Amino acid sequence: MLPDPHTLRHHLAHFRDLRRRTLTAPHDPALRARYEDAGYTLCVLLGHRAVHRALTAAEQLVSAHRPGGPPQLAGPEAGT
Repeated sequence: MLPDPHTLRHHLAHFRDLRRRTLTAPHDPALRARYEDAGYTLCVLLGHRAVHRALTAAEQLVSAHRPGGPPQLAGPEAGT
């Protein structure tokens, strides 16, 4: 089961914001903990153990649900 695209966009934006802020203040333990929690949330939402894989999957799903995003395959082309 995939997460709602709106919810996923929200969590992805939150993760990116915390990543940017953590890079500017790498020695802030509270900020780093929030960043790691946001990464864990993406992992749980997408069913991945690695943050990088969850982030990649989230970006692909958000892109697929964006107007003008990649076309969705159906039928034999999709392997169904």
